[in-house]
Amino acid sequence: MIDYSTYSERKLQGELNATRAAISKLQSQKVKLDKKIEKTTQKENAIKQALTQRLMPNDETINALNNATSIGVFDTFDEAKKALMSDD
Repeated sequence: MIDYSTYSERKLQGELNATRAAISKLQSQKVKLDKKIEKTTQKENAIKQALTQRLMPNDETINALNNATSIGVFDTFDEAKKALMSDD
């Protein structure tokens, strides 16, 4: 830490003004960064929402899955082909 007790009054006033200017500049930068963080966070949330919507099945997919029927399990390709070709 700097020992300001050795500074003249004029130099102290100059240091005080410079320090206040630095604080003002940093506060201005902080406001800008806070706004940038807010916008970026909103963008992140919008991207997450879009991804969630893509990953969630729609009604058509849900209905297809609920109404799906199984054709069974077959040991060979020929058995599966025969079952698919039958009229049953």
